[in-house]
Amino acid sequence: MDALERLRAAFPIESEMVSLELPESRWEGEGALVTTLRLILWEQVDGRRMVRDIKEQEIRWPKALLDEPRFPAFVEGWRLALAEVCAAISEAGDLSKIEVRMPYDLVFMDALKLKRAQSADDFCELHLRPGRLGHLLPG
Repeated sequence: MDALERLRAAFPIESEMVSLELPESRWEGEGALVTTLRLILWEQVDGRRMVRDIKEQEIRWPKALLDEPRFPAFVEGWRLALAEVCAAISEAGDLSKIEVRMPYDLVFMDALKLKRAQSADDFCELHLRPGRLGHLLPG
């Protein structure tokens, strides 16, 4: 499975109030990958689920990052952390922390610089720290 297939397999991530999608992607020169990350916020209006906000941004994944042997664990850990955050936001019914964020604010490629992170669980834990996705958790 190449990097693009791995990223596509990680999405969509959905909860009652938050969805993340990867609708488009393309390879660029020098082996970089560009993906569109879409953040959709939902609300209940008269008992119906309605779109409250949609934001999209292109994310550029450098070749060096894609070639990193731990990239599969990084993607899976990121997916697990995003799913946990989305579920917690929906459970709390509070979009206040994520509604002011852009899709790129949910991507932390620097986590791959930390050599001690080896497994998906390691990367999930890193992503859930307050300096990354953890600040979006209710409470």
